[in-house]
Amino acid sequence: LRDIPTHHISARAKGLDRFAEKASKPDPDDPTRPKYADPISDIEDLAGARVIAYVLRALQPIEQIVHREFDVVERSDKGEQLVEKALVGYRSIHLIVQMKPERVKLLEYSEFAGLRAEVQIRTILQHAWAEIEHDMRYKPESEPNKELSQRFTALAGLIEVGDREFDQIYEIDERRRR
Repeated sequence: LRDIPTHHISARAKGLDRFAEKASKPDPDDPTRPKYADPISDIEDLAGARVIAYVLRALQPIEQIVHREFDVVERSDKGEQLVEKALVGYRSIHLIVQMKPERVKLLEYSEFAGLRAEVQIRTILQHAWAEIEHDMRYKPESEPNKELSQRFTALAGLIEVGDREFDQIYEIDERRRR
């Protein structure tokens, strides 16, 4: 990612408490059954990485690199889903990945055969919004708040505008440097 305007890359393993919380969720269609019949196999984000880019134009090249380095099992673009519904809100590209077969043949990677992880790719503005929104909206001890939701939705629209403006600023700066 040397030539891509990237702010930060982080990785983590899901904590045992977060795993237990996720594993105990009920099935949305049948609350009498668990959402994950086999949590160890069904929960695919036991490990994850986040790539935070400065500008929107960096997201596609970052995603292409992930595709080059890993087998992408599943792709979900939260922003595309919002555009289809003419909404604003959480934006991020989520990829479920696993090691490519040729890589797991190498001794140092063989222990990762068949394991999956999640890679999230988003801008620094999207990341700031998501972190604050998640901490405030999804606290288990609090009830959903309509005013809070409305304000986060309005802010998401402003963040979209901000991301577009940063993209334009980046483009102007590139032309100036050339």
